[in-house]
Amino acid sequence: MDTTSLIPARKVDEGRPKRVASDPPELRRRLTVVSFLAWNDRTPRGARTQALLPALRKEWVVDVIPPDSGPPMSQGAPRPAGRQRSRRLASHVVRWSLLDRYELAARRAFGAWSPETDAALLIGFPFSPLVAAARRLRRADVPYIVDSGDPWVLTAVDPVVRGPAARRAARAERELWDSASGAIVTTRIQADRLAIVAPHLELLVRPNGVDPDDRPAFVTAGRQPRDAHILRLAHLGALYGPRLDIEPFLRTLVMNGPWSRVELHQFGSVDSVPDVPGLSVIIREPAAWKTVARLAAEFDAAIVVGNTDPAQLPSKAVAYSVLPIPRIAVVSQAGEDSLAAYVRDRSGWLVVDARAPDVTAVAAHIARDWDTDELRPGPDEGWSAAVAEIATFVRRLLAATTAAHGTS
Repeated sequence: MDTTSLIPARKVDEGRPKRVASDPPELRRRLTVVSFLAWNDRTPRGARTQALLPALRKEWVVDVIPPDSGPPMSQGAPRPAGRQRSRRLASHVVRWSLLDRYELAARRAFGAWSPETDAALLIGFPFSPLVAAARRLRRADVPYIVDSGDPWVLTAVDPVVRGPAARRAARAERELWDSASGAIVTTRIQADRLAIVAPHLELLVRPNGVDPDDRPAFVTAGRQPRDAHILRLAHLGALYGPRLDIEPFLRTLVMNGPWSRVELHQFGSVDSVPDVPGLSVIIREPAAWKTVARLAAEFDAAIVVGNTDPAQLPSKAVAYSVLPIPRIAVVSQAGEDSLAAYVRDRSGWLVVDARAPDVTAVAAHIARDWDTDELRPGPDEGWSAAVAEIATFVRRLLAATTAAHGTS
């Protein structure tokens, strides 16, 4: 799960079609989309929601919750400014007592909600709004599908909640899956784990897509002459708890590679800066993908760091396909890792072990004279392909249940 900086709010519920008598029956069906990050397209779930809405509105009258342009008030637990001790205390409260930091906002949003809808699509992270909405939907006998980006508790290797919160979350998640009509996840390992927890569910595996417009028009324009003595790597996104430790990877490149110096340009936050002699870490502000794609000419390669849980696919891995430079996936358990599985048959990628990378392979991958077409996104990586697959799954799975409720 990537953490990103907040960006100016944007309305996602504009232009909703109105029901009129002349509409065909399928358009008169109403679909509620619950997505607490829908307003922020810099988050994986926000981008997914915004990409899906136009396709869903071709067949449904769509309501989005929350409907406003900004985040839910307080986003759950208090987040006090001030001393670091206070922030740690607030984080401790969330981790040990609440489902997540959005739970209080979710209770307010759905406490008195009476669903006037034919079906629902619940998109998370975060999960507490999905739980709150699902309880109301069950009472109203409304079918719903859950689109989950990451494991939460029941299928997670190391759940982020602890103590009483973990027990509450496990009960809530089981209720969520028990009443769902289907589920969408991002990796095959997630699907396999979920099939054990909820064998009745029909499952779709579908990661996010990319916007081809984010790719520069001339991918070789501005390419700087390569200094063979300096290896310049870019990493886009946060380096934090769920990510693998990349210090062994970087140390091996510095010690055994043909370069006199290695630079890591980190676009985003980092929990701890790797301390390796001969390594320079340059912290840079996160940037939009169009900007990053133009800046890519400064670097020899982009790296994606896998997660400690092999079921998780870092969302940035999909977006990296717009970068006009070679890419390196840093993974563990290469035979089982979801990141390795995603990039294995895609041109422009090299998979390396986080603890023992093949330096010769890295050097050859970077030195290769890549053809422009080899670094383009594959036809299945665009948002159009992702949206079509998800919309078809939602349509097919909800068609029978909504018809049974007399809504078509």
